[in-house]
Amino acid sequence: MCQICENTYEGLKSLTIIECPNLVNIPVIQRLKHLRILNCTNLVNIPVIQGLKYLWIRTCPNLVNIPIIQGLWQLNIYNCPNIINMPVIQGLQSLTIYKCKNIINIPVIQGLWQLTIYNCTNIPVIQGLRRLTIYNCPKIINIPVIQGLQHLIIDNCQNIINMPVIQGLQSLTIYKCKNIINIPVIQG
Repeated sequence: MCQICENTYEGLKSLTIIECPNLVNIPVIQRLKHLRILNCTNLVNIPVIQGLKYLWIRTCPNLVNIPIIQGLWQLNIYNCPNIINMPVIQGLQSLTIYKCKNIINIPVIQGLWQLTIYNCTNIPVIQGLRRLTIYNCPKIINIPVIQGLQHLIIDNCQNIINMPVIQGLQSLTIYKCKNIINIPVIQG
């Protein structure tokens, strides 16, 4: 199996790994800030890398866990069907979960200001969340009231009927939501 040696890249700040089907593990690389992993079909583990700020994972079907990396700012997970649980990552500011069909619950992460979800079953109430984008979530029937939310995009969520009153909302986009009956008047 393919392996990256830990000591070889100790000054590395950014690492992108694309289409390495035999890669199983990634070592801890000190000072690494950005990690992008795409189409590594046998990857089973991502280590805790202290100081990592940006983690982007796409099409890693054997990956089952996301490590808890305190201080991580941005986490994007695309098409990783075997991930079941999302950890609580303190300090996370932006989270995108796309086509991860087995993630049932998204935890409440204080300080998160942007959340994008695709094909998920719940929306956590996160106070301080500023931007929420929801795509193709047929199991969601209600949008929770999130104080401080400024931007809301709802796309192809067929079972949402009513929109809540969200004070302070600056932009609202509703697309392909055939069952929405009511959009409330929001007074500034």
